[in-house]
Amino acid sequence: MQALSFGVAALVVAVAAWIFFDATDRGKKYAWLWALGFLLLLVTFVGSAILLIVYFAQRNSGRRQEVAEGAALRLYLIDATFTSLVLMVAGAGTAMAAGLLYAVSDHLSNSDFRDLAASALSAFIIGAAVWWPHWRAVSKRLDHLDDDAEFRALYVLRSAEILMATFVFGIVALGNALVVLGGGISALFHTTHANAAWWLPELGVVVATGLAAWYHADAFRRGSKSQPGRRFQTIPAPRLIEPKSGPPVTYPPAPQAYAPAPQPYPPSPQAGVPAVQTPSPWAPPGIDAAVATTQEPPPPPAEAQAARVSRSSFCPHCGCPLEAGDAFCRSCGTKVERVEARQSISGTVTL
Repeated sequence: MQALSFGVAALVVAVAAWIFFDATDRGKKYAWLWALGFLLLLVTFVGSAILLIVYFAQRNSGRRQEVAEGAALRLYLIDATFTSLVLMVAGAGTAMAAGLLYAVSDHLSNSDFRDLAASALSAFIIGAAVWWPHWRAVSKRLDHLDDDAEFRALYVLRSAEILMATFVFGIVALGNALVVLGGGISALFHTTHANAAWWLPELGVVVATGLAAWYHADAFRRGSKSQPGRRFQTIPAPRLIEPKSGPPVTYPPAPQAYAPAPQPYPPSPQAGVPAVQTPSPWAPPGIDAAVATTQEPPPPPAEAQAARVSRSSFCPHCGCPLEAGDAFCRSCGTKVERVEARQSISGTVTL
């Protein structure tokens, strides 16, 4: 019966750890909340199954980072390492707790003690046999991977696994240490609740989880100073994948009021020149078009035309060629007179 309990616990830990490491590999925020939610919903199998389905449905959506190659092998190595570690530490702690309980009380019969001790030792042996090869396999793979993206992803998962083990085992060790401390103080002062069978077996759990937490904390410290740790610091973070947005929304153009394009004002008529009647472009529809009085400019005098031609081509004094913008002849220095056509503008509008 105890062996079956260890097996079921290992399966649950493996699924929860896979959720956490897969979310970490994809760069999702609050990866640990998915794993914690799965564990909390185990009180109802349906709840944990629904959470697992929801995670599968959204793992490839939302804001996440680009997944490097070798994700399946990477997740298998890290998940197997963490699950076997939990099984090994649980077996060692249970075996020591059973031995202490059997030594200080008669709560366990000989057959129950042998059954519990055998199951705990089996869990410890199986966990150690799986944990050590996978732990070494991850370390060797970090030393020989050439692809920077895959190396970075594996290093991140190894660091997450080490930190998770340090945190979980550290919390368990601290909680059980407080129980042992309280029981020891009670026994020291001979209180009525100083039964050693209630607190002394927890010492085995403290030893097992405390050693595991210390080993992984030291591994994290050494890993940050190792060659893989220095290489990790030189590799940039993977590309982020933003959530997919729908097609751009196009709106119909807003209705505009009648506003014709502005037109230049017509030139004003000059005295003695007949006006030309043209419809006004500003007349509103439905009303008789306004008429603007315009006039074409008179032709310039012959002298002005000759001066303009001479200015744009040759000097009127020496005949030297001129260029645009010259105010004086470049040859003889004669001043070139400017002749500009002038137009006077005036207009009348009648309705």
